[in-house]
Amino acid sequence: MQEIKQFTESQQEEIFTVQSIYPEFVVIPSKKKPILILNIPVELPNATKLSFTTPDEIRVQEDATMSFFPPITVTITLPSEYPDEKPASIEHITAKTSWLSVLQLEQLEAHLFSLWQPGIPVLYEWLESIRSGQFLIDMRLLSPDSLLSLQHPSPRILILQLSIYARQVEAQQFAQSNHDCAICLSSHKGSICIKLSGCNHIFCRPCLSDFWVSAINDGDPSRVRCPDIECIRAKREATVDDVRTVFNISPHMESSPVDSDKGFKNSPEDRGILFKKWIQLRERRDLARDKHATYCPVCQEGIRGPLEAADETSGWHRYRICQSCKFSFCKTCKKAWHGPQNVCLLTQDQLLRYVKDPEENFGEPTSWIKDLENEYGAENVKEQVDTFLPQYLKQKASAVTGEERATDRYYNEFMEELNYYGQPQVWNKHIKASELWIRRHAVPCPGCKAPTLRIPDYGCNMMRCICGEKFCWACGTTAENPRLTCPCYFDWDDLPMACDCGICA
Repeated sequence: MQEIKQFTESQQEEIFTVQSIYPEFVVIPSKKKPILILNIPVELPNATKLSFTTPDEIRVQEDATMSFFPPITVTITLPSEYPDEKPASIEHITAKTSWLSVLQLEQLEAHLFSLWQPGIPVLYEWLESIRSGQFLIDMRLLSPDSLLSLQHPSPRILILQLSIYARQVEAQQFAQSNHDCAICLSSHKGSICIKLSGCNHIFCRPCLSDFWVSAINDGDPSRVRCPDIECIRAKREATVDDVRTVFNISPHMESSPVDSDKGFKNSPEDRGILFKKWIQLRERRDLARDKHATYCPVCQEGIRGPLEAADETSGWHRYRICQSCKFSFCKTCKKAWHGPQNVCLLTQDQLLRYVKDPEENFGEPTSWIKDLENEYGAENVKEQVDTFLPQYLKQKASAVTGEERATDRYYNEFMEELNYYGQPQVWNKHIKASELWIRRHAVPCPGCKAPTLRIPDYGCNMMRCICGEKFCWACGTTAENPRLTCPCYFDWDDLPMACDCGICA
């Protein structure tokens, strides 16, 4: 404890007592002058809602709740007559981030003076009144229903500053306390633990990091989540910030290249690659689940649908932009974006099939035509077919030679289009064919809606999707009891069926 001979003996005893309780709150800046600086953070016992009054007397109530408020700094001079005859003199009082107005600080100063009584030390009472927030109740700024009234010209800016400060205090308190890890069941300092956002479950970083590394190496992004049984049942996955914190990712580590065939260890040089691989696995899975997803006709990068559904009558629901090559195009026709009002033109191949399908019973004409009308718009398709049909009938009436001429002309037009637009047009046709094949042969998972395929003839009907859903591939029925054994390899008469569809066998 430093010498403070500039104070009287009774003052020294009071200062030593306060310093022993709150050593970080008391600063003695001078060895000659009897000056004290109290730097006191405010911690309310309960979360408090905020209400603001602007200089224009406009009252604004915010939804944010706070328990921690930035320090109030009080500069005090102790006269030699303190505490017997005179109170401590407050030279200066401020609030960090100005969360208290000048008028409220003046009221606080008057309130502190009112607490002094002759002959009774008051420094600890001042400090405790500010630290606990009791002064806010005494000044009637904090109501019984936990509503704090403040004055500030820019409430939104102040809320942002208060939120940043509160997070810093909570993180500091978390790091200094001990916590039990639910995986290794050991107690650790908070500095090597993490509290997951959303569920607030706590684990030590080494355990959680090893658990997530195993999931990423197995190619299962859905297992990168809280290991608590409640979160597993709720399928609550980890956020990007949680994974970045657990792996201690810095910006330069996120740019590391990814070798998808390599297994990575929980080492500093591999964490950036693991983080990026997890992002890629998650994007790939979400792309498979998204029924509005498509692929860029230039670079073949997968593009998810918009988070908010656009009005289909406006035409903007077809607009897509590739984040990889920045090519903007129409989702329906896969050509460069032609504006929301311009209709998508059908290809000659699509028009021919639309006319021929009902006549020749090609594939599944009804479902194909319905998909085409849903994608391009029934009125748009009908209008283009009405324009194309007379030309088609005229060519058909000219018998075989006319048919061949039509085919030759279509082939020549296609080659001209290919030469003009380049290879991406060929990719576009392959993508269309793949999407049609998937719709006809794959079964969507009842959980995440991702398409699933079964090995023909000898594949098992009891499917387990990467999202964890178990279901019968033959009928799509979810297996409610995961302990039921798939009957594909056993006698149907002796063992229970995995579902009651009657066609699992």
